[in-house]
Amino acid sequence: QARFYDPLTAMLDGDDKVVRARLIGALIMGVAISRALMPDLGLDDKGRAAFCRLLAERLQQLADG
Repeated sequence: QARFYDPLTAMLDGDDKVVRARLIGALIMGVAISRALMPDLGLDDKGRAAFCRLLAERLQQLADG
């Protein structure tokens, strides 16, 4: 909480920033677990690049509110 969610929440704006911080954390943890189970995510280079791009876009959308 003190090392991840609190600082992340403090960086966000809006009434729903706590919820968005939790969702950002959940996405990051989900990707981390997926990578631990399958380092290449079962994707080829093009697929991994698309995955990274889409993930970054969604994370930015959540951060922006």
